[in-house]
Amino acid sequence: MSRMDTRAFRSTLETHGIDREVSDAIVDLVEDSREPFVTNEKLELEMTKQAAALNLSFAGLETRFEAHKTHTTRLVLGTSGALGLLMIMLRFLPT
Repeated sequence: MSRMDTRAFRSTLETHGIDREVSDAIVDLVEDSREPFVTNEKLELEMTKQAAALNLSFAGLETRFEAHKTHTTRLVLGTSGALGLLMIMLRFLPT
């Protein structure tokens, strides 16, 4: 509860004859139950979890990219090697 809400809540309870100590206890209970929902520590923890998941995801992409790059390099080298061998063979064919 904000300060204004707290004052209004307390004054409402007092107008209905509820003791100030009871209204303070209710306000404290509401504040204590709401506090764990949004705290900087929880927000930082959640952001850390998300960052770790994102890093793992990027690591997986990098690994797949490296495998693709290696495969492509082998394919290009193999193809150029085969073409080179074919050209050499063509030079020795009788004309």
